[in-house]
Amino acid sequence: MAEAVAYLNNRRVSVAWNGERLVTGRADEPLEFDGEGSLLVWDLRGILKNRPAPGLLPLNPKRETLVDSGMAWGEDVIDAIMADRGSVIVPLRSLRGWGELDEALAYAELELVSLDWAEEPVAAHTDFQGDIVELLRQLLRRNVPRVMVNSLDGSFPFIPAGLAGSVRLDVVMLTDGHPPNWTGEVFRLG
Repeated sequence: MAEAVAYLNNRRVSVAWNGERLVTGRADEPLEFDGEGSLLVWDLRGILKNRPAPGLLPLNPKRETLVDSGMAWGEDVIDAIMADRGSVIVPLRSLRGWGELDEALAYAELELVSLDWAEEPVAAHTDFQGDIVELLRQLLRRNVPRVMVNSLDGSFPFIPAGLAGSVRLDVVMLTDGHPPNWTGEVFRLG
């Protein structure tokens, strides 16, 4: 299992799903990125308050660092890229539809889109709610090679084998459990 951290105000925090939204726990540890291997970072200031601050993150060039800073508008991807703290994740949770995703993709060739899941897709815009298979097909049409499924409640979508083989699917888990067989890399937050 790969390492994952959530941070708020330059401190590590725990994060959980309360059935309606993400909530944070205690912030008690300083934020450090020592180590090797893949690292997933959730910038909770950006995710919860739509005020990303990826520039505050420490930099560790020895690690593949994946950063989810939250974004509502496609152009927000520029700030995340310019902060140069790792590979930018474009989360569907708060984007304002396919048009905003297309705008983000127009600014850069992004490798990674994330999708929040709690028995169904969790997103602010109806474009990203509904059938997971159709969502993945839309992402494939946009040449997105990697999708991170954020399992907020421990559940996972059913993804047909043929579709799972067409795109790299990674998983973020907020609870204990076993990832599905279609999973690439697994990250554990919580």
